[in-house]
Amino acid sequence: MSHVYGIDLGTTNSAIAYVDHAGQPVVVPNGVTGHPTTPSVVYFQEPTEVAVGDVARNAAVAEPENVVSMVKRSMGEARTFTLHDVVHTPESISALILKHLHEDAVGAVDAPDNGVVITVPAYFGMRESQATIEAGALAGLNVISTIPEPIAAALHYGVGPGESTETLLVYDLGGGTFDTSILRIGSDAIDTMVIDGDRNLGGADWDRRIADWLVDEFARRTDDDADLGDAGFQQLVLQQAESAKIQLSRVQTTKVPIRYGAHAATIELSRERYEELTSELLERTIQIVRRTLKTAASKSVPTKTIVDVLLVGGATLMPSVRQRLTEEFGWSARRVDPHLAVVKGAAIYAEGVRAQSTGSPTLHVPKVQKVLPRSFGVKLDREMDHDREDLYVEYLAHANDPLPILDRELTVATKADAVETQGFELFEQNGDRPSPVVALNREVTPPGGFVFQGLPKLPKGSPIKILLNVGEDGLATVQAYEDRSGQRLTTNVQLGVLQARQLRELGQAVGKIDLLH
Repeated sequence: MSHVYGIDLGTTNSAIAYVDHAGQPVVVPNGVTGHPTTPSVVYFQEPTEVAVGDVARNAAVAEPENVVSMVKRSMGEARTFTLHDVVHTPESISALILKHLHEDAVGAVDAPDNGVVITVPAYFGMRESQATIEAGALAGLNVISTIPEPIAAALHYGVGPGESTETLLVYDLGGGTFDTSILRIGSDAIDTMVIDGDRNLGGADWDRRIADWLVDEFARRTDDDADLGDAGFQQLVLQQAESAKIQLSRVQTTKVPIRYGAHAATIELSRERYEELTSELLERTIQIVRRTLKTAASKSVPTKTIVDVLLVGGATLMPSVRQRLTEEFGWSARRVDPHLAVVKGAAIYAEGVRAQSTGSPTLHVPKVQKVLPRSFGVKLDREMDHDREDLYVEYLAHANDPLPILDRELTVATKADAVETQGFELFEQNGDRPSPVVALNREVTPPGGFVFQGLPKLPKGSPIKILLNVGEDGLATVQAYEDRSGQRLTTNVQLGVLQARQLRELGQAVGKIDLLH
């Protein structure tokens, strides 16, 4: 039996799963540790010898310069990592994690596979989603789709078609990202009504607050003048902070032994103190939930219609999360399998996609309606007087518009006489709410933007028609037409951080790397 796999590519931990012959999602354990999840950490032992997971996480203490972690927060950014004099990108690092997971799965299941579905945070923008797909391609995988993490979790929770329509909210606090989603469950579909979130807020931030406090306490108790900023020491304390956080989800106090050089101290941390240290982070999630509800109300989805609240992500194991939600909103949120809900749901969705494409339904999966995470448009200029231009973003599609989006049209004018090319820059909302102010958006095209070629030397001010389409995965394609002749214009770039040449080079580099299992 061939398989398609669902992959949860997480900020701190990742996992892979498939649906067995009985229709149940099965998580493939890490081939070395047997754990259901694999730390999303990559250790370059040599330029072409790489370890992923616990070995890499442990190596960060001794060789932090050769270890990359939390790379998901850099997806979609033009960032590089130099390891053993070799340059990598967030996509190529993520590709190694994906490749490791896939090798574990194929080795354990011993069956051919037809592709993978990779989860993405609901609030991932266009560049992050494109980067995730590119990472899968660099790993040699056939990425048949992506799915927002909250929808995947809802599929695992057993949220499915019923006789009546119900509305639920998903509170997804993972290791590095936070999402909120309001889903409407109908007779045969899951419709996304509203999404919101923060791609730089997650359990790792709770760990950092604890680690900073532990280092301060250690310095105070030992009166140590040594350089406590040592990267290896900081990494070790960060790992101890994560362990303390996990323990404080079950007990009221925990003790953390710390040693550096000739000094040692055992520091006691109470749940009360821990919650004080991290209260501001929790309040940030509450503010986003409030904003989500406000947006929902504007779309005629009142709060009172929310019949269920699902807690997703390992960070929701912290008792303060459920307590705060009950205190603020009166919700009795439920939490089932928070570490693995997303990957199991991804496997269910992957099997549904395969069944639909092959016409052999092995598992009933409701139709999933996704929405655009952020407003998206073109940067234009508007002449304010004879000496000055005013730049702004004209949106062609808006946050929470249902996907796919087809043939959104905008007519613009040529900027000079007799030109044969015309450049445009595409921007995506980057703040809490859409704004035409360029500084409150971020460019999603490479430097210089799209350059459309083939204009028939028209006079300045001649119209050009731009057509935008956004697929179900939230990825855009843009075309342009010379308005009078209807001639299709060609463009010299593709949407995304990496261009075709870079993808080829990175693919060759990843292909030369041996993963140590």
